[in-house]
Amino acid sequence: MENLELDTYLRSFDYRLVSIKDPLLWWKEHQTDFPILAHMAFDIFSIPVMSSEVERVFSIAKKLITDERNRLGPEVVEACQTQRHWWKAGLIS
Repeated sequence: MENLELDTYLRSFDYRLVSIKDPLLWWKEHQTDFPILAHMAFDIFSIPVMSSEVERVFSIAKKLITDERNRLGPEVVEACQTQRHWWKAGLIS
C-alpha cells in the first residue's frame, strides 16, 4: 500500500539539508499538511528523554490511579498521561 502523505513529505523539500531549529513548532505549523506524520511526531516528542522524567510520570500516574479509580485500564491511563504532556507542551489547549 502506498503512503501518499509520506511520499509528499519526502518530495516537498530536501529534509537532509534543511535545518529546523524547533522541530516541535515545525510539526505544529505543518500538522494540517501532514496530519498522520504530525501525530506520529507528537507521540515521539512526548516520550521522556531522561529517567528522572519517567519517575515524574510514574508519580503523576500514581496520583491518577487512586483507590477510587483503581479499575482504569492501561489505555485510559496512557491517554490521560499523553494528553497531559501535550497540554504542558502547548500542543493542545
